[in-house]
Amino acid sequence: MEWKHYDMKIVELHSVQLVCWPGKTFDPHVLTISDLEACVEALQGSKLTCYWHKMSTWEITEHRENIAKKMATGVIVKKPRKKHSDAGVKRKT
Repeated sequence: MEWKHYDMKIVELHSVQLVCWPGKTFDPHVLTISDLEACVEALQGSKLTCYWHKMSTWEITEHRENIAKKMATGVIVKKPRKKHSDAGVKRKT
């Protein structure tokens, strides 16, 4: 999973979200060891305080609208796709 872009790559694509996530962010490269241990305990511990939630159609629509607003204001920047090395070259028919 690509946690760096959690909202677009996981929530929007799979229509699920983590409820009661104990970390400050979803990017494991930014979390400290104690933060990661807390996240593992929340997901696998005896209390199961963090869990995956299947979003309803209304929640998905609302989430996509929020992402569109953030992209329009520049809060979220979607990385443009790389141009193919053979772009503009005629193909064999």
